[in-house]
Amino acid sequence: MLKDQDRIFTNLYGMHDRSLKGAMARGHWDNTAGLLALGRDGIIQIMKDSGLRGRGGAGFPTGMKWSFMPKQSDGRPSYLVVNADESEPATCKDREIMRHDPHTLIEGCLVAGFAMNAVAAYIYIRGEYIREKEALQAAIDEAYDAGLIGKNACKSGYDFDVYLHHGAGAYICGEETALLESLEGDAADETAVPGGFRPLWLPDHGEQRGIHRRCAHHPASRRRLVCQLRPPEQCGCQAVRHVRPCQHALRG
Repeated sequence: MLKDQDRIFTNLYGMHDRSLKGAMARGHWDNTAGLLALGRDGIIQIMKDSGLRGRGGAGFPTGMKWSFMPKQSDGRPSYLVVNADESEPATCKDREIMRHDPHTLIEGCLVAGFAMNAVAAYIYIRGEYIREKEALQAAIDEAYDAGLIGKNACKSGYDFDVYLHHGAGAYICGEETALLESLEGDAADETAVPGGFRPLWLPDHGEQRGIHRRCAHHPASRRRLVCQLRPPEQCGCQAVRHVRPCQHALRG
């Protein structure tokens, strides 16, 4: 049985004060500067030791993912992007956090951003989440006023900004690459996954989202396209009979 003192989210049901004062009374923002003082490598090691994994199908270890960020900047800034779109029907597990316990998310952004040497966090929130947006923005404003984020966050010498971006309600923005496209002001379309390629199987008259513009349907009947998502100059596709295994098509 989980003990109350071990609970991460302490106000999921909205029974307590969600403001900064209420959050600090429940233990949030407690010695956050001391946590940052452990250093980036120290925080990442703690995450690895914790065994925390992503909630997606791959269950990728969180600490390992954080460790992939460059140790030294090449002059370009790094950003933390939080997928709060939650556009899958009936998927409302994160809504209560943003509505009733927003400071937990903001403090988590600060720690994660520090560990990955990010200069800012962008929280992309679902277009239909009006009340959640209001609650989260109010919490961000409180954190700025208290010096917990922004310039010299938590008096740690680390500058970190948090921005809240309200989406337009497009379902596809739950996918990470489409979310980034929307965040940058472009059409919310899936793009190639960085590194390598990902084979896609499409029916003859199916949806072509994520396929490069140079790829089109093959006129042959009972055939499908396998597209390798690569840079434009390397993009290509071939038609194969739909009964053939994918690995056969990729091997020629």
